[in-house]
Formats: sequence, structure tokens, C-alpha cells
Amino acid sequence: MSVTIALSQAIHRYLLPWRQHNWPLGWNKLFPKPQPLVLEIGFGNGQFLLDQASRNPDKNFIGIERSWGSIQRLVRQLHQANLDNALVLDGDAVWQMDHLFAPDSLHEVFINFSDPWPKERHHSRRLIQTAFMQRLSECMEMNAQVTVATDHSDFAAWINDVLINQTVLQSIHETPVVHKIEGRSPTKYEAKALAQGSLIHYFVWHKATTTPSAHTHAEKVTDMPNVLFHGEASAASLLDTLQQQSWLEQRQGVDVIIKVEGVYQAFNSSNGMLELLVKEGNFSQQIGVLVSLEGDQKLLLKPASIGFPRPTWGVKRAIWHLANTLLQQHPQLKVVSSSVGEFGRNRLEGTTS
Repeated sequence: MSVTIALSQAIHRYLLPWRQHNWPLGWNKLFPKPQPLVLEIGFGNGQFLLDQASRNPDKNFIGIERSWGSIQRLVRQLHQANLDNALVLDGDAVWQMDHLFAPDSLHEVFINFSDPWPKERHHSRRLIQTAFMQRLSECMEMNAQVTVATDHSDFAAWINDVLINQTVLQSIHETPVVHKIEGRSPTKYEAKALAQGSLIHYFVWHKATTTPSAHTHAEKVTDMPNVLFHGEASAASLLDTLQQQSWLEQRQGVDVIIKVEGVYQAFNSSNGMLELLVKEGNFSQQIGVLVSLEGDQKLLLKPASIGFPRPTWGVKRAIWHLANTLLQQHPQLKVVSSSVGEFGRNRLEGTTS
């Protein structure tokens, strides 16, 4: 008799809420036992990761995937198997490699049949790029192994060029690519391709040289950014001021897009909320920002707790831009306190930033 697994329970147990943790993540504290960490990027239907985690209880496994349907399928399977050595990350692998994984933290990596993006104009979207492989190698411990598999010949040639033009990783075979790996557990897609007679290209390379990491993306969870004003104003006029606002900036070479996408006022209340898109490179957050009118002519601007927004630089900058816009359009407002920096004018004496 089959057992119905509650999706909510499976998500709670296996989908890691990485936005609520310090970065990079302390993996040994997230699993019951500190064990070598294995990563699969783009786990698809999840069967390969499930099989690997079942066969290797002495290792901990992480799977990264964008597809919500794939995530739901895998967390159910993990819950059904009652495994305690696997977790799932939702999101973009390139961004997460930059922020969530510390140097020398990965024991093994699998990249199975990622999208080959066959059209030439889409080649920049391919996962295997020089910069990505450089960052991946920084996150791998010495002698750690990465296996990349594809059945797309043009993509295989691309992968080959990327790998042979770097010096940190070396093939474990006499050739850059092989077409068979003894004892390998195939993915569902791989098994189908093999049954149809397709030629599979396997790149099995290991870290042969240690290099210092150039990335310093350590970031701790902090209190939500906020700005407190003093001055008389109505919620309707404040919210109207902030409609259809957008800003584009750059930080460390990464585009940061901030856009107000919606304005809402609470029923029978002087409070309102803004819906914002904050996009920092490949990392996007859809957040709510509260505009709260409090007693004694005080106005508080801060992110809502809905969705557990991450107080990144972009979110802090969004609060700064919103506050600055209010100051420009409502000169009666004065800043009492700010956790996002100063504004150059309209500050009360004795306030802090």
C-alpha cells in the first residue's frame, strides 16, 4: 500500500531556507553528521541524487534546482526514503556558488545534462563557462572530483574548450572526455539516451592545484533595514509618491534593479505596503515594504516579514531610495533614525545613521 507524503512536511524537512542563514552556509551544522559534501547542480527528476544519497550514507548531498515541480518531486522522494543526508536548494546555481559555498567545501560535484542552449545567440546562458568553473574549483577541496555529462556534441566541444583552457582542474583519464563510466548510476534522461544509442560525453576532472579564492561574499543575517521619520503626512499621499518608481545601479560590476510594482493601503488603517522587485544579478527578491504611520507624527519605512526577505545590499538600497524620494517630495518629513545611511538633509539633530 502506498503512503501519501504531505508535501508541506517534505518541504520543511528537505528544502533548505537558505535566505534565513548566514552566507556562506555552514554545511556541517545543517546535517546530523559532518560528512564529505557532494553537490548535484540541476537534479531534474531527482532520481540520480536520491540514488546517490541512498547508496552513500557516509556522505552528505546537496541538490540545486530551479524547477519547482522537480523540487516537489525530489523532497517527496527523500521523505519517503527517510534519508537524513540530503538537502535541496532552490535557485540559480551560478549565484549560489558565489554566495552559499565556502572555499574547499565540496568533496564531489555532478552536473548532469544541463541545458545545452544550442542556438549560438544563447551560448552565454550555458552553465559551463570559464568564470563558473573557476569559482566551482575554488569551492572544491583538493583532489575533489567534478563529473559533467552531456549527449549534445556541440555542447561537449564547448565544455572541452572551457576545461582544457584552465589549469586548476585536470582530467582523471588520459583524455579530456570519455564515453563510458563503469558502475555509474544513470539519470532517467541518460538511460533513455543510452537506450536510443546516443553517445554520452563524460568529463571527469579533479582539482589538482590549490588557488586562493578571490571571492569574499560572507554575509550575516542582520536586522531589517529601516528609516524612521517625524512629520505629518497621510498614507495615501506617501504611497502615491512612491508609485511607479524604479532605480538602476551597479555594485561590484553587478546590475542592481529596484522597481516598485504595486502600492496597497490597508483597510481601516493609516498603513500601507509597497510591492518591490529587487534584482541583484541573478538573485531576485519580491518583497513587501511597510509604510507605517505611528503615533506622535512618526512614519516607519521597513521591509515586511512576508516571504522572509534577505536584507541584502539591494534591499537596503531600496529602502534608502524610497526614503530619499519621500524626503524630496514631502519636505515636512525629517529623519529620526536610519540604518541605511544618511540623506544629506532633512535630519533631526542628535539622530544616528
